[in-house]
Amino acid sequence: MVLLGCASGPVHTYPGPPRPPEEVALLSDSAGASVWAIDGSEVSGSKWALLPGEHELYVKINIYPRVASVNFRIRYYCRVLLEATAGAQYVAFIRTWIEMDPTETLKMERGVAQVGGPETLAVACSADRPDL
Repeated sequence: MVLLGCASGPVHTYPGPPRPPEEVALLSDSAGASVWAIDGSEVSGSKWALLPGEHELYVKINIYPRVASVNFRIRYYCRVLLEATAGAQYVAFIRTWIEMDPTETLKMERGVAQVGGPETLAVACSADRPDL
């Protein structure tokens, strides 16, 4: 099953008619982090309404590093287990920084953050597209 949506509002990911905002959780994309699948189904759009409870998400992360004069695109699919709360808003995210140790290592955190609340970090990430 593929969940599709339109630009007029969030795609509801549950059977039946749309529910009021206080009965669902809202999930949205952000720059560099887009929701690719919800509960085993690929999704399109950029904002979704979820029923309260646990949801398995796959967030697609695109990173565009530049080494010397060459641009690269690195893509990860990150599995996130989200316990959604009615009335809450969540945003997929990626945060990167460089550790200023002798190796100057690129560090990343990926996951879903509740607006004004806690973050849920990815359980696992892979460059391979998951089988749903």
